[in-house]
Amino acid sequence: MHGAILLLLLIFGTTAIVSSTFPVASGALQPAAQASPENTYHLSFNSSLAWSELETIMTFNPRYPGTIGDIETGDFIARILQKNNATVVNQTFLVEGIRCKNIIGEWSPQNSTPKNVVIFASHYDSRARATFDPNPANRDLPIPAANDGGSSTVVLLALAPIIARIYAYAAPNVTAATWLVFFDAEDQGTDNGPGMPGFDWCEGSSRLAADLSDYLPSGQSVSAFVLLDMIGAPGMRVNSEQNSDQTLLTAYRNMGKCLGYGQYFPDDAPIDSIEDDHLPFIEDHPGFPAIDVIDITYLQMHTISDDLAHVSPVPINAIGRVSEGFLVWHITNITNLAVVDGNMGHTWTASCKPPIILGTGTVVLIVVIVGVIALAISVWAWMYKRRRVVKRASGTTRP
Repeated sequence: MHGAILLLLLIFGTTAIVSSTFPVASGALQPAAQASPENTYHLSFNSSLAWSELETIMTFNPRYPGTIGDIETGDFIARILQKNNATVVNQTFLVEGIRCKNIIGEWSPQNSTPKNVVIFASHYDSRARATFDPNPANRDLPIPAANDGGSSTVVLLALAPIIARIYAYAAPNVTAATWLVFFDAEDQGTDNGPGMPGFDWCEGSSRLAADLSDYLPSGQSVSAFVLLDMIGAPGMRVNSEQNSDQTLLTAYRNMGKCLGYGQYFPDDAPIDSIEDDHLPFIEDHPGFPAIDVIDITYLQMHTISDDLAHVSPVPINAIGRVSEGFLVWHITNITNLAVVDGNMGHTWTASCKPPIILGTGTVVLIVVIVGVIALAISVWAWMYKRRRVVKRASGTTRP
């Protein structure tokens, strides 16, 4: 009886300790830092706008290279960029005779040519074949690409009006240019089969990486490159991507934790080296400061189930807000910047110390291990007590 009570106390006690020390569903549990209005930035990312744009993009399907849907998506992106005062630059190229197009939206401080540019990027094409679909009969069908090509694209589009306001009203503090880059022909390579015959992965980003100097003004360099990919699943966890600049990736993840979105940035996230649109830049430009914010564990990847039913505005909002704060941090010269998320009640500063965040699976494993140990202790205690009882009994039955 006592052993059972001990077991329950240990399990529930451990669960309480782990839950409070290693938050599962929240980020840094710290009150908003005291900050003066001059150095405070309030996040304003609009997830409803992003979701509406995702619903619109989904009406263009299929949208792999060479389709009307791919062209319509590109036109939709360009209209939003132009509406928000971006200079729109197109990079066209051919793959297997099919015309493809990268789209760049550029903002720059007025009356100056900044030395640095900060780039946020996504691919906007959808995969032509659902090569990972569990049903072989579906593998020649195009994927809907709500998450893989959709979620990251609409985060960038919802950032466009915010960027326009920053460059219009915060000009004295803005010291870097911003690019939003939308890559075509990223998702057509071969995994369980080819996406499109003759296509490799990352065709669009490979073209821009090779020709980057043609698009950067003389004397300008990239100070940060943030690629977003598959960030819309409800259970999304940003990978610890090993091709990325680890200092920059850690800074992005830590900002996410400090703003209260720790569930998407667990410290036990999968560790992978991923071939994605950041890699051509890293390979062509040694030391290139690029990161890949991606959840490669998305179960509906490259299946016909990558639809709106398997994405959510909640993680889209989280990545949108972290990206907004990260962008502001890198394009301004505000001393002691404080990024405030009024929705979450958290504030990020450069001195923020994020907590350790463990995923639900790791917490369950810890509880199970402690439970097994507690059970073993309980059994040992019972056997020890039983042995003493037997000894006492044997001592009173001598002939």
